[in-house]
Amino acid sequence: PDFGWTAYPPLSTKTYSPSLGADLWIIGILLVGTSSTMGAVNFLSTVFNMRCNNMTFMQLPLFTWSIVVTSFLILASTPVLSSAMIMLQLERTFPEVFHFFSPQGGGDPILYQHLFWFYSHPAVYIMILPGFGMISEIIPTFSRKPIFGYNIMAYSMGGIAFLGFVVWAHHMFTSGIATEARAVFMVLTMLIAVPTGIKIFSWIATMWGGSV
Repeated sequence: PDFGWTAYPPLSTKTYSPSLGADLWIIGILLVGTSSTMGAVNFLSTVFNMRCNNMTFMQLPLFTWSIVVTSFLILASTPVLSSAMIMLQLERTFPEVFHFFSPQGGGDPILYQHLFWFYSHPAVYIMILPGFGMISEIIPTFSRKPIFGYNIMAYSMGGIAFLGFVVWAHHMFTSGIATEARAVFMVLTMLIAVPTGIKIFSWIATMWGGSV
């Protein structure tokens, strides 16, 4: 496509990016988003319905916990990005009818940024949480001792996911949003360090005194 990976309007509108590549990019994002959503449903169905008899959630391996949390993130955020892509494609295909992001027709290009980053910030955790889950299995195995603080490790994944949902506007500090809103998103962004720090300290505590 003729625009960057964020596809911000007006650069991604037909006026400035008339090539077919832009349309194919949008369709590709929709297809990948659909497959990700279906994959998340598959993982959640498997964990909820097919785990061992009498196995509670607080007995799941931490890697499985990470997949559960990641799947919820995908289900909650990916449809928002898909909505933005559908709106963008409609505006590109029928510019005289749809004006979601065009100020000339009463639309707002900042709306696209909200929709885009509402997905694209949780996407960071969609990618890193399974990695956290892997590390949480590898370190205890090669330290020859159980993970330190299993319960808080599981809860911290949920905390990271929740906070990941409420900080998207820190990508938009130069877009003209209110100073008060920027302050709130700044504080929430800093809070993500807490559950992430819990995981780091738990990994260190697991290795401490272990047979690494």
